[in-house]
Amino acid sequence: MKKHPSQNENQLGNLLLRYKKHFKPPQASVKKECLVAIKNITGLTLTEKQLAYTPNTRTLVLQVPSILKSELKISYKKILTEAETLLGKDSCPLTII
Repeated sequence: MKKHPSQNENQLGNLLLRYKKHFKPPQASVKKECLVAIKNITGLTLTEKQLAYTPNTRTLVLQVPSILKSELKISYKKILTEAETLLGKDSCPLTII
């Protein structure tokens, strides 16, 4: 007996949903989206070499001069909120150092 096509779509949708919960975006993707968030909020353009991301602790490390770091610390919460909208709640950094 053949299954109705919508049943197959539901099964595929459930399978993809299950994997979406378990997989996280690669470290490079998180860095790129954080660079976009920083540029959107502060207007500063950083390079990927100036950021380091630790997936285990979900920490974004800024490797910039202290004057830029203090400037970014002012917009700390806004940057994290913007990164959350770009990456999703489970994939975004929790802290910026």
